[in-house]
Amino acid sequence: MSGNELFSLILMAAILMGIGVFVAQPLLRAKPENILNDEYEESPMQHLLSRKDSIYTALKDLEFDFSTGKLSDGDYEALREKFSTEAADVLKEIDETESGVKSAKKSAKRKKTAPSVCGACGFKPQPGDRFCQSCGSRLA
Repeated sequence: MSGNELFSLILMAAILMGIGVFVAQPLLRAKPENILNDEYEESPMQHLLSRKDSIYTALKDLEFDFSTGKLSDGDYEALREKFSTEAADVLKEIDETESGVKSAKKSAKRKKTAPSVCGACGFKPQPGDRFCQSCGSRLA
């Protein structure tokens, strides 16, 4: 073996080792502790909306299966009634949840209203004022 061939082999071995390290790098990296933890928490409203979407999809699939002749009239009517009732229940729950959220927001807004008069000087502030326009004191 000549010096040129030996240099070529060493260079190729170094390149292959570099490629091997590059490819293996994700496997050698330390894994974060929370990689298996599911940090996504679904709110009740998101769960209801997801259920609504799945029921609507099931109804569309049911309509398609019936129109292509895969379902009998009796099966179609029974399944359609079941999904329609379930959809109505979910929509009712969504309305109740939304009205609960809206009433909570309204009560929070009511708590933020300004007092009827300034405690320091007796000036009547405008709704939403944080400081008295007359004396500059902070409103409770």
